[in-house]
Amino acid sequence: MSSLIFVIVMLVTTNVIIGSGGISDFSSVYAEHTESTHEWKEVYAKLLREYAELPLGYLAGRTFILHDINHDGTPELFIVNVQAGIFPESIYTFLEGQLIQIEGDFFAYFDITVPFDRPGLITQAYGKTTLLELHGNTLVAVEKMERPFFPDDEQRWIINGNDVTEREYIYLYSSIMPSWEERNVNDLYLPFPHNITEETIQSVIFNWQP
Repeated sequence: MSSLIFVIVMLVTTNVIIGSGGISDFSSVYAEHTESTHEWKEVYAKLLREYAELPLGYLAGRTFILHDINHDGTPELFIVNVQAGIFPESIYTFLEGQLIQIEGDFFAYFDITVPFDRPGLITQAYGKTTLLELHGNTLVAVEKMERPFFPDDEQRWIINGNDVTEREYIYLYSSIMPSWEERNVNDLYLPFPHNITEETIQSVIFNWQP
């Protein structure tokens, strides 16, 4: 009986991984422990090869980016759909020898920027600016800022749910958000997305340097 239950569980798990939900359930596909600090390259490559084998209708527009969110020397893997704008559909990290899908509300934003001289990500959409930090496998909002988006909106300046003065808002905003000049000079953008092919897997994944 126990053997039958094990087979059923394995079949159900396989269906979840390759079913209509696509690759969104890959958080523990390659969870084998490793002592090699470079194992993340093999694991990321294997995941991307799974993407590459998907039907063209699903793969169309999907690309990948490597970026070290928390500056720990191991990059995170961003799956990006460039047909809907350059924002990630999924982000994966390599944590304690496991491929882990990162949780967070990052996918709802249109613009993602790299903070100046600190780890994390900055997301922006509809007048909202959020500074995110990676804690384990979760992107945590450490600063939430909101300003009027539409011209007729009430003139409010909000930080972490509290009304503040315009001066207080601008002070915090300027301390975490790089200027356009800083972005251009210091390359404070996510790297350019790459098509998911064996050539880019080899050239980008295996040649990445911190």
